[in-house]
Amino acid sequence: MTPQSMLPHRPERVQLFGYLIPLLWALLGGITFTFMGDKDVQAQAPPPARDNLLGIHVNDTVTPAHIEMLDALGVRWVRLVLSWAQLEPTAGTAYRWEVYDPSLSALAQAGIRPVVIITDIPPWAAQPHPQDGTPRACGPVRPEAEGAFQAFLRAVVQRYGAPPYNVSYWEISNEPDYIPAVARPQSSVGEISLGGCFGLTWRDAYARHLQLAYEAIKDVQPEATVILGGLAYDFFYWPDRGERGVFDPLFLDIVVGQRQALRSADALGLHAYPEWAERWAPWGPDIQGKVNYVRAQLDAWGYSGTPIVLTEVGRPSTAPDNPEQYTPLEQALYVPKTFARVFAVIPDQPLIWYNLQDLPDEVDQAAFGLLAADGTPKPAFTAYRFAAQQFQTARFVMTVQDLFSTEGVPGGVEGYVYTDQEGPFLLVWTTEATTTLRFPGPDLTVWDIFGNPTTLVDGGPGDADGTRDGGIALSVGYRPIYIRGQGLTSRITQSPVLVT
Repeated sequence: MTPQSMLPHRPERVQLFGYLIPLLWALLGGITFTFMGDKDVQAQAPPPARDNLLGIHVNDTVTPAHIEMLDALGVRWVRLVLSWAQLEPTAGTAYRWEVYDPSLSALAQAGIRPVVIITDIPPWAAQPHPQDGTPRACGPVRPEAEGAFQAFLRAVVQRYGAPPYNVSYWEISNEPDYIPAVARPQSSVGEISLGGCFGLTWRDAYARHLQLAYEAIKDVQPEATVILGGLAYDFFYWPDRGERGVFDPLFLDIVVGQRQALRSADALGLHAYPEWAERWAPWGPDIQGKVNYVRAQLDAWGYSGTPIVLTEVGRPSTAPDNPEQYTPLEQALYVPKTFARVFAVIPDQPLIWYNLQDLPDEVDQAAFGLLAADGTPKPAFTAYRFAAQQFQTARFVMTVQDLFSTEGVPGGVEGYVYTDQEGPFLLVWTTEATTTLRFPGPDLTVWDIFGNPTTLVDGGPGDADGTRDGGIALSVGYRPIYIRGQGLTSRITQSPVLVT
């Protein structure tokens, strides 16, 4: 069977005038632009600064040391788990608020907004899996415990949705499309704990679980954002297609497309990792491909305009099965690429990097943290900190293809123009071969991903043509670079030119 979500829907071209016109207004000193069409459009003012939406996942209790690191990174959102089993291990007992008060208090005092994952059903309320009869904390509640589940959620939202905590984003389970090992006998992977396990057998149960959570949360906090998922939606268990992963390939189609579960949510949570980016390449580069594909599906199912929240993105700094591709440097290079790609397609929702710090048991496996298990910053920590300084309030304007023609360039060029209070900047790199971009003007400032600047002067070192000719030929390669200066501003206001 071919699910609807595997059909080749492709995104339409993104409309950029909403950001481009105000940017040109700012660059050209307030010139009014008028376009002919159904109605005239006049530029008003430069786009306002976007809220800082940069976030990170924290696995443990948030400590003062964590807050110090988060502040250094420029993070304003944190994703963390809230376990029902921890708060109410025995039915009917007082909630153990002391488990989560310290973390949420620390975040509130630091002005950091939480995304709270509701997970972990206590044994007394967990439903047995139909294939082995074992109650699972990662699945749905027993029918007779549904009232207790909703009472728990109302109590949680009454406490943590109010000052001083002010939580308003609630994510209902983590990767609920995970399939327990008992239901995937041909998988290449054994049992792992990811938070949710509604895949394959419990699809309908997740729709019910989400409905119960939505009703309880909205009873207390009507303005809350309730998130379905976040879904892994990759590494599928699809044995008849030779895929022996752990996630349900039909979960999105059935739970959202058929059961209409998004009626009980305000947003769809989605996770994206580069290991599986090739699957989504027909719909866009890396994360954009997956987002564009899922958005097209939501449109087809009647959920046009429903926000997508990336509650996990990341790249490990090591992987034993692929040590050449997964290195600390590759992890660092991926950070600014992720920011540039994501905010071009999801400009108004938190972006959560997974995660802040490696877990001790991940040292020999896949270490996704910006910090090593012992707290030592990795190169990605520095790359994230500098990227945050550039992107935290910036707005997307256009792609590099709107600046330059890239036909015939081996491997192509990927890049994104953003603007902030200091003016426009371009983050650009090539996917394969090094190429040259030409910028008019006498000088240009370029930064590497770690924030080290270089000022290029027409005809001087770094000008690839070595000629004083009224512009700078900038060599662009695999490592992303940031570009600011009058040369970029001039390029934006001119007609596109060819990449040489």
